[in-house]
Order: sequence, then structure tokens, then C-alpha cells
Amino acid sequence: MARTRSNGETQREYASRIIREKIISMELEPGQSISENELSQTLGISRTPVREALRELVNIQMIEVMPQRGCRVALIDYTMIEEARFTRQVLETSILPKVCNLMQSSDLLELRQILQGQELLLQSGPEENARFMALDNAFHAKLFEIAQMSMTHQMMLLMQIHFDRVRRIALHIGRNSEIVKEHNAILDAIEKRDVELAREQMMHHLSQASLDRTAVEDAFPHYILNRTDDKK
Repeated sequence: MARTRSNGETQREYASRIIREKIISMELEPGQSISENELSQTLGISRTPVREALRELVNIQMIEVMPQRGCRVALIDYTMIEEARFTRQVLETSILPKVCNLMQSSDLLELRQILQGQELLLQSGPEENARFMALDNAFHAKLFEIAQMSMTHQMMLLMQIHFDRVRRIALHIGRNSEIVKEHNAILDAIEKRDVELAREQMMHHLSQASLDRTAVEDAFPHYILNRTDDKK
């Protein structure tokens, strides 16, 4: 992921993007205190855009304001994850008829190449998890592009940060190979233009965040909010 400012990106947008990336990658861990001054120095920008970016992340409940103690990264809240997963499931299954109808051979080739890239990374260590997840994101973004729904995808991304945190943790507990299998099953159904099968495979793929909950909690119990609540 690019850690330099993109062309046309404001300082606030840059700060927001980098802080989000740090949270998703666990470079900023759940519960970790955040220093506005340190972020300003690290990013090489003034405190004002950093403060604005933090306020934005407070609004989507990724950052918590601690009275008299500053800010910290919010713990992982499965209520938020389930809402994000539900939104994604509704949208991604809804676009599949258009994907199956509009997909060209060049699109199929690009999707296969993305999956080949993921397969090559299966033998790599955790240091390649960022690249693996970037390819994961590219696969799903491409489906929205084929369906001519890229703006919908962009609107979905802000909320998906909650879902993305658990997706990243899942890579630490060995979900990589299963993710590749699930992606291949989705793409095989799309190649056959079998909408119902594609929906079934997508539902299965996106449901894994809930099924992986116990493994995630066992591996990183200190990251989870209300761990003793009833599990579904």
C-alpha cells in the first residue's frame, strides 16, 4: 500500500487513509493509544488534518475518545462487523446477475490472474499478508467494476473497515488457502454464468467472518470487545 500522498489527495484524506491502513494492518492495534503529535510527525503534516482524520474515524467508531486520556484504537466489535458483513453480502450478491451477464473474456482473464497472484503468496509468511489482502480487495473490486457499480463499491468501503480488520486477522490464523478456494469457486460459477451458484458461493465466502469468530477470539482475546457476550 502506498504510504505517500497521492496526486490530488488532501492532507486530511492522506491522514485518514494511512491511519485506516495502520488499523487494518494491526500496525495500530486494538486498544492502542494514539498520539496526534506522533501521527503528525510520522506523516509529515500538521496536526489539524490529523485531528480531522481522527474525528472522521471516531464518527465510524474506529477510534474512541477517552476522557482526559486522548484517543485509542477501538476494540473489535462483532456487532459492527456483522453489520458490515451484512451490507457487503447484500451488495455483492446483488451485483452477480450483472457480473454474469456483462463479463468479458478479458475480465475473466484479469480475475484469474488476481487469483494466481494469491496462490503464489500461499507459501509466503505473514509479511506478505498485506499483498494477499490487496489482491483479495482487487478481486472484489473487479466484480463491482464489471457490474458497472464502482461508485457503489467506493461507498461501501468506508463501512468495510470493521470487516477488514477481521479479514486481516484471519490471515494470521491460516485462512489464506481457504480464501483462494472460495474465490475460485465464485469465479467458476461466474464463468458458467450460473447466477444462483455464484450467489451461493459468495454467501459462503462472506459468512466465514462469523464462523471464524471463535478462532479469532482465541488467538487475540485482548482485541475483542465484550468477548463474553452470547455468540451466534
